[in-house]
Amino acid sequence: MDKRQFKFQQLVNRFHMLILFLAMTVLLAVTGWVIAGMAGVNAAVILACLSWIFSPTSSSSFVMRLYRTRPISSRRFPELYQISDVLAQRAGLKRSPDLYLLPGKLMNAFAVGSKDDPAICLSQELIHTLDTKEIVGILGHEISHIKNNDMLFMEYAYIFNRITYYVSLVGQIGLIFLAPLIWISQGTLPIIPVIIMAFAPAMSLFLIHALSRSHEYEADLGSAMLTGSPDYLIAALTKLEIYKKNMKRWFKIPISENHSNSLLRTHPPTKERIRRLQSYKTSDQHFLWT
Repeated sequence: MDKRQFKFQQLVNRFHMLILFLAMTVLLAVTGWVIAGMAGVNAAVILACLSWIFSPTSSSSFVMRLYRTRPISSRRFPELYQISDVLAQRAGLKRSPDLYLLPGKLMNAFAVGSKDDPAICLSQELIHTLDTKEIVGILGHEISHIKNNDMLFMEYAYIFNRITYYVSLVGQIGLIFLAPLIWISQGTLPIIPVIIMAFAPAMSLFLIHALSRSHEYEADLGSAMLTGSPDYLIAALTKLEIYKKNMKRWFKIPISENHSNSLLRTHPPTKERIRRLQSYKTSDQHFLWT
């Protein structure tokens, strides 16, 4: 896949994310309309906007303290900072992310903050298990999340989900009080509004999970673009999948290849992520780390 194809795939991914976000907005508006017509729509949207404006913001260092992480020493792991600096520069970030270490045996990595206050956490087990090239792929993925402001977009999405839940709850409580009056007057409950209010929170949650999976695919593509090749992340994901299966065997958790519950996933299946990454391969790959 050449640079033009990369850009086209990026546009497709972002269009998909836009559709999902608009679907969440429409669902919130419909839920408000069912309860109070246009006034309900306005109230729901205004409430969502106010919730976002007045939602508390925390620095990335504060969030990392909540996870009980500790800063990674540049003296002990100079190569991690070197990789992060190069990738951040390629991504056009104003500053490189602060790096934090998560103690324990779980293999994990995640990004927090924003472009102005970025931070990445790498678990101790991940650093000790993956080699340098694989960590390049992982850091490329997390820096892509920062570049795309994924954490901010997901914050918006969760605010819309919460407001949808509360508006739906108000409607359900109203129906409980109105039901006896409707029964006495020998009327019938409006089926469509009842269905919307009953299932709107679950539908909103499914849309959030779909949006999260789209962000993961976009960050995978971003990693391939920043590092010059998808091979780095493919190797890391392959090793992570083997580790996850070994952990399941250790704790005697049944291993299933059935992805029927994919609607409940915040991350896509690893096999699908690897399949897509392999489709990004090109003959003129410019490897960042050799």
